[in-house]
Amino acid sequence: LRDRYVVLLRSGHPMRQRLQKLRGAAQLRALQQLDFVAVRTHVDTLRILQRTGLQERLRLTTEHFMVLPSIVQATDLCGVMPRNIAQGFVQAGGCAVVEP
Repeated sequence: LRDRYVVLLRSGHPMRQRLQKLRGAAQLRALQQLDFVAVRTHVDTLRILQRTGLQERLRLTTEHFMVLPSIVQATDLCGVMPRNIAQGFVQAGGCAVVEP
């Protein structure tokens, strides 16, 4: 089983359109301006935040992916998560995905 990781953010996030237009190092610099929520027990997400230098932007941890849509929709926090799970949240409404 393989899946890409994406950034989940609210549909109306002020950085959404900019992030979707950027690629590579420019996109990473823009991501470093965001604040993140992560699932505490998901080691891959935490590893990705650390490897990209985004762990300093981690503001909240939670126990499960299922609470991320509520948090993301109510705040400017973003989550790093598997694309397959994120697509379900996008289809439910209120969330968008940026693919780094």
